[in-house]
Amino acid sequence: MFCVPCRKQEGRFSGRNRCAHKTCNRRTIRPVNALSVHCAGVFGAPESCAASIIEEVSLAGTPSEIFSLRYRILFLLACVCLPALGAELDGNPHFESTYVFRTGEQLQGSHKLSYRLTEYSLQHGRWVLPDVGYYDVGELKDRIFFAGGGAEVIHNNRLVWTQILYVAEEAGSAAHHERTFWVWPVLDANLGNHVTAEVALYPTVPLNRAARWSFDVDRAKVEYRVAPHLKVGPGYNACVGADSSWTNKPFATATISNREGDWEFWLQRVPGGAQVQLRFSLTRQGF
Repeated sequence: MFCVPCRKQEGRFSGRNRCAHKTCNRRTIRPVNALSVHCAGVFGAPESCAASIIEEVSLAGTPSEIFSLRYRILFLLACVCLPALGAELDGNPHFESTYVFRTGEQLQGSHKLSYRLTEYSLQHGRWVLPDVGYYDVGELKDRIFFAGGGAEVIHNNRLVWTQILYVAEEAGSAAHHERTFWVWPVLDANLGNHVTAEVALYPTVPLNRAARWSFDVDRAKVEYRVAPHLKVGPGYNACVGADSSWTNKPFATATISNREGDWEFWLQRVPGGAQVQLRFSLTRQGF
């Protein structure tokens, strides 16, 4: 909550509804609507305080209402984004394991690492479970562990839609211990004439007070196969969040495929300069 008269942010309130700032010390009454409440003067506060407003950032009046609403939203997202959960399993008995490693390095300044990611997923027929991974920004002070699962919603010669749901937890000495929920669809399209496209984007839904919402386009790219083992093309990466404006990060990509896996290289423009990325993926039968 935010007290307009004394300009104090959330965390300055002691007890249930009382502003703890010495020059204010006001008590709130039940909210008139979901976004604002009125306060009444106590302990000799002036009468004008009764007309003051305390704005509430959340869309519900109490923490229990906030989290109740949040988990209802997550339940609805799961129902909408995983229609394959109600279908029968494919009659495909084999397992496929996918190992992913990604890293990026800045091309300006000290050329430090911009991020590192490792991930493992196991697919049985149309089902992907488990899908677990680790991410950091080049140092161990702030890192993210994530886990989830999902399924292939659509799989034909033209389009493959894989839908994964993740829960992510932040850790480390410099972390804010954010807990978030990712709705992660991946669309792979065969456009014909040696042209393919891939789109992976995801909203981040906060699960605790430390977390903030965001929306990321992890990759949206179109590639042309110039040789049996080589694809090249342009791509787009972007993000926006509660604490940041929309950031565009276009890139050029080249992917080399061989027995050791897919080696994808990005040359990307980022705010303040550029970076290179290596994205490696290996899929094998079995575990």
